[in-house]
Amino acid sequence: MVRIKLAGLGVEIDTESEYIRKKCSDYIADFDAPDISIKVSEEEIEKEKALYPGFSRDYYEFVCAYRAICLKMPLFNRMLMHSVVIEADGRGYAFAAKSGVGKTTHMRMWLEAFGDSVTVINGDKPIYAFENGKITAYGTPWCGKEGYQKNRGTELRAICLIKRAEQNKIVPIKAKDAANQMFGQILIPKNEEEAIKTLDMCSELLEKIPVYEMHCNISKEAAIVAKTVLDKA
Repeated sequence: MVRIKLAGLGVEIDTESEYIRKKCSDYIADFDAPDISIKVSEEEIEKEKALYPGFSRDYYEFVCAYRAICLKMPLFNRMLMHSVVIEADGRGYAFAAKSGVGKTTHMRMWLEAFGDSVTVINGDKPIYAFENGKITAYGTPWCGKEGYQKNRGTELRAICLIKRAEQNKIVPIKAKDAANQMFGQILIPKNEEEAIKTLDMCSELLEKIPVYEMHCNISKEAAIVAKTVLDKA
């Protein structure tokens, strides 16, 4: 059994996997009753293996466990959005894009440009919590192959949608256009109640958080251009 605190919730994973325990080591916690309890079946593991062959059984269980956890998150006003979250000078920024476009590369440009003033909260799969009129992005052990994560949250101030370009440019976009680009990065449960809650959170996200489109190349200048605009969000 592995017990962790995730985005402020007590989560219990019924597993014997030392791989999962090691991956979650920064999040191990004691609590009375868990908010979320999950157990991954062998059938789920085999399905994941068939889709993405070549990894260990423990890795497939780790992936399936997070999916099961995140499908329950909407019941607690939380959701998963595939993105990178950083904190720069105390302000939380999210970068979203299709896989392979360059979220992680852009994040590294921030680290190169601004050094210790930037903290990576999560490099791949953060949890977004909607509480007390604020939206907080939390780090998780599921953070991409680079392993960028912190066991804490940051209040979200802006979202930046990354696009490749030769010239660096960042512009605000309308909620409708942002929704069309972001929808594929959000985990939508099949359960009707949980799906509705997720869509409600998406609406709140777009109402409260400014969204920008960042056309950028692989350069430190791209991070400087982005931060200059995002700091005004």
